[in-house]
Amino acid sequence: MEKVEPYQGWIGIIFCFWGVWGIITAILNLGWLSTSPVWWITFLAGNLVSAGLGFMLGSGLINKFFLSNNAAARVRAEELRETIAPKQGKLGLLGIAVGSWMIIASFLFSVA
Repeated sequence: MEKVEPYQGWIGIIFCFWGVWGIITAILNLGWLSTSPVWWITFLAGNLVSAGLGFMLGSGLINKFFLSNNAAARVRAEELRETIAPKQGKLGLLGIAVGSWMIIASFLFSVA
């Protein structure tokens, strides 16, 4: 873990934006709810967890690079991080569970 620690912020930023992009994709593909609702809910849940964990890992760099010019957004991001921080361990376990389910569900329910 010590070798990964210097890159933690960058990994977090990538996962945060990847999760946000997945959330947007899920919203744009609401039609999946009629054809494959389990997959759509799984996809949305996985991306919500990814965005949340990515935000936790990359919050320092996100504040530095993206929110440095906007004090109000920076304060709001810190408040959000303080709200999520006590739940970080549970969010990580949820991430493992949802990620495992996403792998299984991708074979069972995916939309072609």
